[in-house]
Order: sequence, then C-alpha cells, then structure tokens
Amino acid sequence: SYTDVLTESVELTVCREDGEIKIAAARN
Repeated sequence: SYTDVLTESVELTVCREDGEIKIAAARN
C-alpha cells in the first residue's frame, strides 16, 4: 500500500514492500 502526502510544494510518497519502507520525495 502507498500513501501520498502533499506538503506545500513537496510531495512525499511512502511505500511499504516486504516489510521495507521506502520514502521518495519529489518537488513540484
């Protein structure tokens, strides 16, 4: 499952796979 959080101009995407948490940050 993934959760998209939009903060100001920064978009954070949190992905959980096989118990591993990956965080990707992208600027608009």
